Amino acid sequence: MRPAADVGFLYRSARKSDIQDILEIEKASHPHPWDEKAFNVEFSKAASGMNIFLVSEDEDSGEPAGYSVGNVIADYVHILNLAVADRHKKHGVATELLRRTEQEALKRKLGSITLEVRASNTQAINLYKKTGYAERGRRPGPVNAGEDDVLMWKNLL
Repeated sequence: MRPAADVGFLYRSARKSDIQDILEIEKASHPHPWDEKAFNVEFSKAASGMNIFLVSEDEDSGEPAGYSVGNVIADYVHILNLAVADRHKKHGVATELLRRTEQEALKRKLGSITLEVRASNTQAINLYKKTGYAERGRRPGPVNAGEDDVLMWKNLL
């Protein structure tokens, strides 16, 4: 039996052809969204194995339902961005993207995953805590955000 998050969704490496769908999800999900140039930088890193860039795809429509991207830094992964389209929230997509990022990190013998999340994003913080991430500190967020970021960490090994 497949996990609930697998029902109706495929998970794979992101492709350049996903860029417009990813940008739509990004703009709807973040108060300070990345632009196309930022995602193109991540695509170039993925080509050289310097990051883990995944997409969840709706099996019916073929459109991306969500994505996650994290940089490989020494012996860990730092998740830079994770978002799910509004119509696909509450279906386990974010949890499954995290799980698959962790699986890929383990395949590469990377021992932990870090991420930063806006302190006001309690829904995301609760998801990360539920999946084993622990708060390790706080730091001022970007100047234009006006709030702190919560630093979270999960050991894999």
